[in-house]
Amino acid sequence: MIPAVSPLLFAAKKGYCYQVPPLGDVFDEKDCSACEKNGTCSTCARDAQCPGTQKCCPGDCGYVCQEAIFDFCQLPSICGNCKAMFSRFFYNTSSLKCEQFVYGGCGGNKNNFETEDECFKTCGFMDSA
Repeated sequence: MIPAVSPLLFAAKKGYCYQVPPLGDVFDEKDCSACEKNGTCSTCARDAQCPGTQKCCPGDCGYVCQEAIFDFCQLPSICGNCKAMFSRFFYNTSSLKCEQFVYGGCGGNKNNFETEDECFKTCGFMDSA
C-alpha cells in the first residue's frame, strides 16, 4: 500500500519569483561553494518548504526561499540564461514606463514583452496608481 501524501506538500503558493529557473533546471555550479549548505546549493525544493508566503525560487546557484512578488509588472528586467540578443520591453516601476532591454532567449521572468505596446497594455495601468 502506498502511503497518502498531502497535496499541500506540492501546492504552489501564490505569486511570482524574481526569475525563472535556468534552461533544464541546470545551475552554474562555479559559485556554488559560497552558498552550499549540507552538500547542496538549494535550500528548498518546493514552496511548502518555505515559511509563510515565501516561495521556493531560483537563486544564484540553486533554489532558495524568497518573498513572492504578486504583480509581475513589478519584477525587474532579467536578460535570462541564454546568449541570444532579442530586443524586449519591461515595465519599470521607478520611471512608470515601458523600457527596452536585451533578452537572452530563455529564463528571465514574466515582465518581458515583445513590443512596447504589449507592455503598456499589460502594465501601463500602474501609471495612474
